[in-house]
Amino acid sequence: SNYATEFERISALTYAPLFDNQGKQIMVLEFRQFLPTLLIVLLVVHQGSSFSTLKPTLSITKLQANVASDIILGELGSGGDGRISKKRKLTRPERKAQEREKKARRKNSNHRKHNYAARATELQGKVSPGEGRYDLHSKSISSLNIDSSADDVLKAIKRAQNLHDVHDIRAIEHFLLEKAPPNFAYGYMGSLLSRLAVAALHLGEQSLARKALDVREANYKLSARPMESAAIIRGLLRVHNVSDAFHVLDGELPLPDSESELTTEENQELIKYRALSLGSIASRHFFENELTYAIQACEMLTEIGPIVREAGLSAIDVKMPWARIVKGAAQCESKRRDGKVTALVADAELPCNLVYSVLGAMTTFPSDNDDRTYEILSNSLIRRVVFVTGAVDMKGCPVADRGEVAFIGRSNVGKSSLVNMITNRKSLAYTSKTPGKTQQFNFFCSKRQTRKSSRD
Repeated sequence: SNYATEFERISALTYAPLFDNQGKQIMVLEFRQFLPTLLIVLLVVHQGSSFSTLKPTLSITKLQANVASDIILGELGSGGDGRISKKRKLTRPERKAQEREKKARRKNSNHRKHNYAARATELQGKVSPGEGRYDLHSKSISSLNIDSSADDVLKAIKRAQNLHDVHDIRAIEHFLLEKAPPNFAYGYMGSLLSRLAVAALHLGEQSLARKALDVREANYKLSARPMESAAIIRGLLRVHNVSDAFHVLDGELPLPDSESELTTEENQELIKYRALSLGSIASRHFFENELTYAIQACEMLTEIGPIVREAGLSAIDVKMPWARIVKGAAQCESKRRDGKVTALVADAELPCNLVYSVLGAMTTFPSDNDDRTYEILSNSLIRRVVFVTGAVDMKGCPVADRGEVAFIGRSNVGKSSLVNMITNRKSLAYTSKTPGKTQQFNFFCSKRQTRKSSRD
């Protein structure tokens, strides 16, 4: 039988009679009192099952249930009125409110606190304050010693970073710099120090990161990987240490020699991560309203663009975050127009629009033809577009006193739609399904608007 239809019919009754497979009435249940039981009984596939009732409980023997989870869950969530209700889809503000509440509960709970109580007995007899120099708060890796593997150290670093455990980060540093033998981790010591420095910078421990980076630069610089250097640069930018970030960029991610082969895997990786690091510098300083370093990074990107092409790297290989850089430049340009942002150097040469500095770098790189990046770029450069005039001959055209872009194509091919798409307007240029709707030269002007006045 159709369980949902049967359930809706019986739910309207005050008392619900139940029948076996022979059509014989076996019991009468008060619907509201035995609603959960009724749900189960209705979904029973019974082959000669026997039922017996004992108030106020009901025992069912030889029960073979074919549970329809959607009916049960829907009914239990309906508030007990006997009607099947579907879960309402939450709106975005409601979902965000739930996420904030969940985040607040996690913040106030003890799930991120260190398990001192669980390890109290293990830490007895250790150096004060109750722990050894190389002991950790983790229960899976309680301490580090010469028998520990590189994987153990890496797991401990990840856990300490995720839980913001400064104690464990310091203990790991003590072990790597003091106790670990020179041949520890079979040549991966430099990678472990890089990972330790990134975690320390993430926690704001600049002095600890500085020690790890100094040892890494002195002893393991030759084994440094470009990916690790790029991660260190991002960590240094996080704590606003720009000078050290440029030091790592120039020291560990230099441009290959002019005589070397750029298409080798080693040089390709070096060029790729240097470009990504410069992109990180540009985007972070644009968002932090520091024009000087952002423009400098864009100029360096312009220089490295042709090298990227010569190395045979495609846009998919590099994956430059152009959308984020353009968005940061547009945000910084908006504040500069309002007078809230100024360059650190008074006589510094800045473009009329900061987005042009990013666009200049983009033109030198392989194009990825990303629609999202193009849309952000277009909206950043074209903030206000007005219709100037329409002309049926050359005499009616306005004076050619600026750069012009002409859209030419066959009838009804989509010229007006393209203009509307580029300018992010719906009806700037009239469109129609009928061919020949546009019968003149239409001139539009893109203007840069300020608060007090408008200028072409």
